[in-house]
Amino acid sequence: MIQTLKYYLMHIVSCRRACIFHYSTTAAATPPERDDIEVKKLNSASIDDLLAFHQRVCIKEWGHLFDRQELESRLESGHLCYLARRHGDIVGFTWFSPATVHSPDLQCVFAAPRFSLINYNTFIASKLRGRNINFHIKQRAFQDFARESYSHCYSYIRSDNRSSLKAADKLGGKACGNIFYGYLMGVHFVFISTAPGGLRISRKRHPLALYGKLLSILFPGKR
Repeated sequence: MIQTLKYYLMHIVSCRRACIFHYSTTAAATPPERDDIEVKKLNSASIDDLLAFHQRVCIKEWGHLFDRQELESRLESGHLCYLARRHGDIVGFTWFSPATVHSPDLQCVFAAPRFSLINYNTFIASKLRGRNINFHIKQRAFQDFARESYSHCYSYIRSDNRSSLKAADKLGGKACGNIFYGYLMGVHFVFISTAPGGLRISRKRHPLALYGKLLSILFPGKR
């Protein structure tokens, strides 16, 4: 109970910022060849490897991202995943959606415009961060997207994620908006500072949801 109350007290006042970037996939240069890194689109033969990497590495840093059911649901909905392997082992991945993406962190839903994709869930093994793997994966993916008529891509990156911000800059990403989000006296807020083109963003969580959860803990069984 004490730990739970501490969690809610931390949410009395908090504010973070996510930067929204727009990319032109047709402007992406051909990625240079790397002997140590191989990038490919996720296929059925690699699903077990990705899930094993998720369980072994991702959960330790990020907690739960997806399980087999969620992964298969994403693929059935047209989402795309690109993997980076080093000496045969997965060391990173990123996802793209041609439709909608729900961000649990921001508590927002992003809806892609026509001929566009939304980039999300990028993860690079900690020991290999800073070696341009994030950039290399996305640059390789953009080459495929340009051929498949996906001419635009959007991403949302937390302002304290310096590695991803550097990758966005290298990819030619143009900042097109900011999302400020957090809690003020337990009320969740989302403020979009600019309109990022045709990308649509909507609130997922009710502003007073935190109070409802807190009351259910303090007074279990009460309605």
